[in-house]
Order: sequence, then structure tokens, then C-alpha cells
Amino acid sequence: MGASKRANKERLAAYVKAETGLVIDPNTVFDVQVKRFHAYKRQLMNIMKVMDIYNRRIANPNFHVTPTTFIFSGKAASSYTFAKETIRLINSVAEVINNDARVNEVMKVCFIPNFRVSNAQLIYPAAEISEQISTAGKEASGTSNMKLMMNGAITLGTLDGANIEIADLAGRENEAIFGLTAPEVEQLWASNSYFAWDTLNNDRERLGRVMDELKDNTFAGLSGNFESIYNQLMNNNDPRPGHGRLPQLRGCVGEAHRQLRRPGDLEPQGSAQHRLERMVLERPHHSRVPRRDLARVKARELPYASTALLDGRDVTSRPLLMGLGTSMTEGEIDE
Repeated sequence: MGASKRANKERLAAYVKAETGLVIDPNTVFDVQVKRFHAYKRQLMNIMKVMDIYNRRIANPNFHVTPTTFIFSGKAASSYTFAKETIRLINSVAEVINNDARVNEVMKVCFIPNFRVSNAQLIYPAAEISEQISTAGKEASGTSNMKLMMNGAITLGTLDGANIEIADLAGRENEAIFGLTAPEVEQLWASNSYFAWDTLNNDRERLGRVMDELKDNTFAGLSGNFESIYNQLMNNNDPRPGHGRLPQLRGCVGEAHRQLRRPGDLEPQGSAQHRLERMVLERPHHSRVPRRDLARVKARELPYASTALLDGRDVTSRPLLMGLGTSMTEGEIDE
């Protein structure tokens, strides 16, 4: 470790102690993920990795772990519950790991609150691993990867956003790239072949243990369990980020609408029902049905899909409005 990097790590460690009371060791590797919280940015996957390392070390004290401090920071949109639950999980995992003497020599978890320019100036220069692990094809560019790279951190990430250009210019050998490419992600979604339970059942020992810990009180001491995350990943089949609560319907909904209701079948132009149906027909993935039209939706449901499957469930009894990213809940529609 160079003298400059060492000084930067000591400066960040002093800031963390002053702000949070947590003592982190500058001699450990600083593994950093700092950015806006979102499902596609996969802070959840990162903290699940930490949970897995913790489990393996507890099960086998001889399991080798390079002494590492896992550092997270960032903010979530005020109404983005899933992102806020991820932040809560990170802090809950930190509460357990940082108070477990069996692992503290080799790992700690640090969430730096209130991410902003002033503390970012301390975090970027201290980082040694830059976590840039977004779902390929979702990141427009990314800027934290550039800032961390320019401060000497090694990029661990997917071929997404600016990671691609950095790899091209700096050389693939200077980045640690893993995971599917954007075309492979699209192919997986188009195939509708992903089933979360298959993935879990193929790795019960490690992945299964991590998933169980979301709801078995292992990390519930700080603020409770994480059934909502578990349900999102397992019962909702890990929805595609940015495509709503029922993502597998994204392709078949628009097509089913076109097959079941032709343009000539629409209500007269200018009517409220016409505007509603046109909204769904033309923008099936981004529709936002105004609440003032809720009564009309209840009075006259849109056509039903006869054969579409969603997450392995038949949706013949559901209005096609479901899963279109509407502003209404399932309960409101079914009332």
C-alpha cells in the first residue's frame, strides 16, 4: 500500500469513527459501493455476498477471508421502499457482524450515512475495490466508477455503463469483470426461463441459508426481519428492475391487448375510457392510470388474457391492467 493510499484510508477511518462510532482498520481492504440505491445497481446482491462470507467463516473458522471492510453509502428515493429495505438490511447485517468477535479480525461492514460531496471526497480516495455490479444493460453510464478508478480502486463489475469504455481503454486485465452481458440478460428475460426457486434449490447450502436469514431472526435484532425482500426475490420471482411488480407480463401484455382488442374496438376518441385504453395499448410498460379513472376501471375491466402465464401462475382471472406499472394496487383494482 502506498503512503498516499494509506493516508487516505486513515482519514476515512477517522471520519467513520467520528460519525458512526465504528472503528475500521486501515490495514484491511476497503471494498466500496457508493451510489444511489436501486434494484438494478444490486447493493442487495453485494450485502448478500457479505452474509455468505460471514456464514462460511462462522461454519468453518479456517475458511480464508482476506481482511476486508465492506463500505456502503448512498441514498434512496423517498418512496422507493425496496431500496430503503436494502439500506435497512445493510445496517442490520453490520450490527451483527461488527459485534461478533469470531469474525471481526477479518471483516466489518460500514454504512456511511448521508452520502454527499463532502464525505464522498473522503471515500473515493480511500477505496481499493470499486463495486460496479449493476445488471448489464441498465446503467446509462455511471460516474462513481470513474471517480473510484481515478483514485486507484480496482473495478469489480459487470460489462455495463462506463465499465465497458474503461475496460476498452485501460485493458480488460485491469478490471475484474463477471456476469452476463447486456444481450445475454435480454435473452434471459425474453426466454421467460428464469425461476428463482430453481436457483435457490440448486444451492441450498449457501444461497438457501442467506435467503433463510432474511426471515429467521438472524439479522432481525436491529429493526426486524426482511420478509418484503424475500418475497420480492422468491414469490415475485425477482422482478426485472424498472419493469414493475409483475415483470414477466411485460411482453405478453402488450401482445395480448393487441390480439384481444383491435384499434377499431376502442371507445370513441376523447372519452375517458378511450384515453385509458390508448394509454395501456401504446405504453404498456410505462402506463400510469390516474386515480380519477379508477371507478371506470372497476365498472368496465379491460380484456382478460386467456393464455398468458406470469411467474408460473395463470393470469386468466386477472385484468390485463395488472403488472403494467400502474399507480393502483392490486387490492384497489379488486375492490
